[in-house]
Amino acid sequence: MAAPDGKWVTSISSYGVGGANAHVVVETFETANDVLQHTAAETSAEKPLYIFPIGSLTETSLARWGDALAEAYKGVTDDKTLRSLSRDLGRQARAYPARAFAVAPFLSSETKFSKPTLISGDVDPKLCLVFSGQGPQHIFMGKELAASYPVFLDAVKLNDQILVTKYGQPSMLERTKLFIPGSKSTLAPNGVWPVQDVVYSLVFIQMALVDLIRSLGIRYEYVVGHR
Repeated sequence: MAAPDGKWVTSISSYGVGGANAHVVVETFETANDVLQHTAAETSAEKPLYIFPIGSLTETSLARWGDALAEAYKGVTDDKTLRSLSRDLGRQARAYPARAFAVAPFLSSETKFSKPTLISGDVDPKLCLVFSGQGPQHIFMGKELAASYPVFLDAVKLNDQILVTKYGQPSMLERTKLFIPGSKSTLAPNGVWPVQDVVYSLVFIQMALVDLIRSLGIRYEYVVGHR
């Protein structure tokens, strides 16, 4: 936003589930008008470049996909449209084994894509488990897994038992009705819960998921925790 003195000010906040909070406020050295004038000058002097990643099942269909895109977006120079297209193509390309990309100010029949790269599906990838922080909690979390996999439900109940017997806390399962199939949770449907319930729910479900993965014979190499 523009401050009263004409400078641009922005703020960024980061909240961690472990209590690591950070807040940064940044102010431009120049005023908003100066920045706009420089931006306009740079824009008029040179055209921005965009990266256009593409992905497909085979190298042959990849070439056709590149031609189709160039034809569909021929003559389009709108910055917002091209940035959006670049982002969406990037997300799509990651789902396919054959990939290529082009760097250009716009798409046309003259756009040159890189040599296709084939990501082999025969390679045995290393699996890494990533434990999340606050955010994914929901009143229906884990209920279908608990109904389908006894190992998952047993792990949840074991966590709850440890909470009661070792730490002297009330049973989270009895208090919140989370995870138990057929029960209606007493927590808010929008996920805005007390921090304690957020932490308990994420610890329970993620530890239960590890037990479930192990029971299915899936092996992992690394573990990453979000603090």
